[in-house]
Amino acid sequence: MLSDIQKKFVAEYLKDLNASAAYLRAGYETKNANVQASKLMDNPEIKEAIAKATGKQIAKLDISVERILQAIAVKAFASVTDFSRIEDGELVPDFSMMTPEQASAIQEFTVDFTGGSGDGERKMYLRTRFKLADSLRALELLGRYHKLFVDKVEHSVDDQLAGMLALKRRMSDGNSDR
Repeated sequence: MLSDIQKKFVAEYLKDLNASAAYLRAGYETKNANVQASKLMDNPEIKEAIAKATGKQIAKLDISVERILQAIAVKAFASVTDFSRIEDGELVPDFSMMTPEQASAIQEFTVDFTGGSGDGERKMYLRTRFKLADSLRALELLGRYHKLFVDKVEHSVDDQLAGMLALKRRMSDGNSDR
């Protein structure tokens, strides 16, 4: 059973996931806060309380692997054509069919006028710019999740081959002394 100050520590920890800051905010002594906070984090009852509270937060926010992957996929595969249509040979913004998930892929949407000088010589143009989420980063996250990319290659050697290599190395080292 957690003490009141331990319960306070768990509550404070959940605010920013900073154990040392939570330790101090909970009312513990300031001496060796980092070390003492680390010890608290190793306490099985505190670990369980944090895991339980975190699970409740995740459930409340409806966070799931599927939902996260879907959000990343929307950003990975978003295209300006998802938010526009061609009219009289020009690309025109069209948000009528856009889903809320697709809207999350838009980082910036700017409409402004350029050109024109009031003398009638230069034509005024409406300029529309889209800035979409970083699709390469989103694709990287999806690829990593599905283990499509290999960052490290590991090799294994059986005992017999390892022994032969070691013997060869010893023989080479013996010859180099001459």
